[in-house]
Amino acid sequence: MASGATSKTAPLTKQNLKLLRQQTITAKSGKDTDPSTSVKSTAKSTSSSFEKDLWNARRILALNGMHLEEPSARARYPQVAEEVGRLLIDRNSEKKRNMEHLKETFERFGWSNEITLEANVMPLLKGIERSVTQQDRNGEPMEVQKPWLKDHLGENWDFPFIEGVLQTLKRGTVFEQKVFDAILEKYPKLKNPKPDIIYGPWASAFSEEEHFVNEQFIEFSMASESLYHSAFIWEWKSAKGNLEESRLQACRATAAVGYAIRNFQRCIGINPDDHMVDDVDLTSLVYAMCIDNQIAYMYAGFYVREGASVGFRFVPFRDYPFYMNANALSNLRQDVHNVLDWIVGERVNWIKRLIGEYIEREKAKLAAAAESSTPVALGAANVGASTGEAASPSGSHANKRQRTGKEQSTQTDT
Repeated sequence: MASGATSKTAPLTKQNLKLLRQQTITAKSGKDTDPSTSVKSTAKSTSSSFEKDLWNARRILALNGMHLEEPSARARYPQVAEEVGRLLIDRNSEKKRNMEHLKETFERFGWSNEITLEANVMPLLKGIERSVTQQDRNGEPMEVQKPWLKDHLGENWDFPFIEGVLQTLKRGTVFEQKVFDAILEKYPKLKNPKPDIIYGPWASAFSEEEHFVNEQFIEFSMASESLYHSAFIWEWKSAKGNLEESRLQACRATAAVGYAIRNFQRCIGINPDDHMVDDVDLTSLVYAMCIDNQIAYMYAGFYVREGASVGFRFVPFRDYPFYMNANALSNLRQDVHNVLDWIVGERVNWIKRLIGEYIEREKAKLAAAAESSTPVALGAANVGASTGEAASPSGSHANKRQRTGKEQSTQTDT
């Protein structure tokens, strides 16, 4: 090469080698090529396509009433902020216990692929037991460790949701619905939710009668196989991953879980819209964690009244920047335990109370019917009655048909 001449080089990758072969063929045909320009052009095209896919995914969610919000949205929902603040309390014991092991593991596997990072760090974040305050023999409070399994906490890793859990937003008029359907045809249908991890109670958390009610309305009590009334979604990404993608995945999954508990309440004779707090349905509140090796975000998902319809909001309430805050990892572990404690404690007790009241009402109806010899249909039929939400097939037989994998009508996946 002549002195002073410069050359343009591209990284030695499989993609560039393929381009080089194509350019060699082109050169033999007499056409001039610039390898550097070709590589840059291809990289730009790939990046643009990826960003467009994420933008389209967010757009489809919004079209179906599911909105991924920015941190500034917290101020618009003070009732949710109050509930989240009440839940995510300070727990010194969980901040200190086994933290050195967790930090060393996180640093060692932080730059591994997604499944390696998740499999090594998550068991340490959750642990096999939780701290519980009990009274000693003298009536004084004391802290003891209780295994999660004894509290009936279940988890699924990489399980797809049962088909049909996602809502399909219905528009007010026939014309609006027709236009809406035409818009959705322009976009690919999103996949059924398949979170990296989801937490919820096992069947053993409920009595036999309560379990029968869960089974009666299983299409709303069980979003993920074998877990009842799940409420904590996790989406992991490696250092090479994209947190925006994890947010979209978690938004879709939490919207499905929140929709399920709203319709479960309708099945047992409760309209959740009648109990909203300033147009926010706190009974639909579920949590999600989006995490990579640099930072984690705690999201709260919930349904809100929007005029004549109901929509879903997915709002970040806490962040854990691991390399900017020395306490971020311990704070994350603390809040993981706070949410899991809420699932096996307060939330399970609330659902058991609702089911118990439903059972008593149904028994009273049966007793009254026996006296008058009038047949009574069990269960409420007012599922999906709220404006803006779609009714799904009720009854365990409909869901069992879905779970067998047999053909069924395709629902818009959001």
